[in-house]
Amino acid sequence: MHETTVPDTGTFSPLQIPRLVSGLLNQHARGRIQVNQGPAERLVWFEDGRIMAITSSLEDEKLGSWLVARGQLDRRTVDDTLRFKSRQ
Repeated sequence: MHETTVPDTGTFSPLQIPRLVSGLLNQHARGRIQVNQGPAERLVWFEDGRIMAITSSLEDEKLGSWLVARGQLDRRTVDDTLRFKSRQ
């Protein structure tokens, strides 16, 4: 099996990211990659070759906004939930 070597830092073209992630999944990787694109920061956590979590600094890419845009939740429910969670 061909191993994907991930440098500590580097610049990737948009087409290289899917290949990098695929290689990490195939290797049962564990860890995190950080992808910065302009003001956006995205983090992808891996464990045993599975993606465990993905976060984004862009509001449109956050789960609450995604659900509102698709009509699954209304904005007030998302805002109320976030307020409740921050008090815990």
